[in-house]
Amino acid sequence: MVREMWEELGLKVRPVRQVWQYEFPDKPLTLFGWIAELEDGSEMKVNEEEIAEVFWMDAQAGTSHPDGMATNRQFIACLEQQICSGWNF
Repeated sequence: MVREMWEELGLKVRPVRQVWQYEFPDKPLTLFGWIAELEDGSEMKVNEEEIAEVFWMDAQAGTSHPDGMATNRQFIACLEQQICSGWNF
């Protein structure tokens, strides 16, 4: 997660906690969802070879965007649960 954030978005982050995992039943692929802290002074520098666009969306838009992955709904619900449960991160 640290490497991917750096390579794709140019952001330096500290992992706080893994909060989600999804294993696809039909292919050897596992997705992981993390809560992370942005390191002081880190600014986004998109790697245009890896990323075409960056969107900042609320939860509703993130679960209904036509280009979103089907697993977004599960992951965003998990994040909302972590946030709503009062967990400090």
